[in-house]
Amino acid sequence: MTDNEGYTMERPTKPNYRRRQLGRTLRKLREAAGLSQEDAGRPLRFSTSKMSRIEQGYIPGYNDFLALLDRYGAVRSHDGLHGNFLIASFPDPSEPDLAYVSYGFGALQVEKDAEVRAARLMFDNLARLPLDQKESHTFIAEIQDGPRGDRGLA
Repeated sequence: MTDNEGYTMERPTKPNYRRRQLGRTLRKLREAAGLSQEDAGRPLRFSTSKMSRIEQGYIPGYNDFLALLDRYGAVRSHDGLHGNFLIASFPDPSEPDLAYVSYGFGALQVEKDAEVRAARLMFDNLARLPLDQKESHTFIAEIQDGPRGDRGLA
């Protein structure tokens, strides 16, 4: 089967409950953003049929999923050297926030409140760490020159 963009797609078996629930949540986020399926999908080059499939629970790949969450303003992401993680917050209080961590050989999604709070604290700590351009150059030079002392980045 091919979609409107010409990509070959293997339609998985009927989405399970969690995927259907996630699709409904994505629809609620789109509607809360005041977007039609066409308006939400256009800048991402998603057809309305692809948007419909997503909202039925046929969840797209990781990058497309992140692009949708970003389009709806529901995600904070931190890109790392060997992986990244994101915190997704949903406007509906019945939908739990979640943390999604990807790394070199897999991924982990957590929804327990305590674990999401811990991930949010880690995210906020990492967000405070970025160096300005001069500090970045100095840091890179120190790494190239060999072992460095403690820079208080723990």
